[in-house]
Amino acid sequence: MQSIEKFYPNILQYKLENVLFEVKGLLSNLPSLNDEVLFKIEFILEEFITNSFSHLDLSHNCVDIRIKLHLKEFEIEYEEIGVDDLNFAQILLRGQEKNLNPSLEQPGGLGLNLIQQISKKIEYSYNKNTRTRCFKVQFL
Repeated sequence: MQSIEKFYPNILQYKLENVLFEVKGLLSNLPSLNDEVLFKIEFILEEFITNSFSHLDLSHNCVDIRIKLHLKEFEIEYEEIGVDDLNFAQILLRGQEKNLNPSLEQPGGLGLNLIQQISKKIEYSYNKNTRTRCFKVQFL
């Protein structure tokens, strides 16, 4: 199995715990990965999923989530469909500031900053026609 893809239409209909449990179940079926790689994959996906549940205004949007894991390329694609654009660079900067000073009151950024720290590369793109945010993370 070289890749996994999971799609959650209208994420509001799911519970966070159930999505995390299902994703961890999918990961447990992967071919033998060492513990460090498995930890990185689980951590990155848990951060993205938790951020989706925590920061999206799910009461006003029908937001879909798509997760793609490409083992051959050591890459994760995480898409939020039906959302507005965000200032990715500003959020990463805010996360770095919060990492240095945890008492900062501004919300957001810490999870993406942690993903950036344990990853080889993280990219963000936005498609305004489909209103889709795409995060691509190379974890090795």
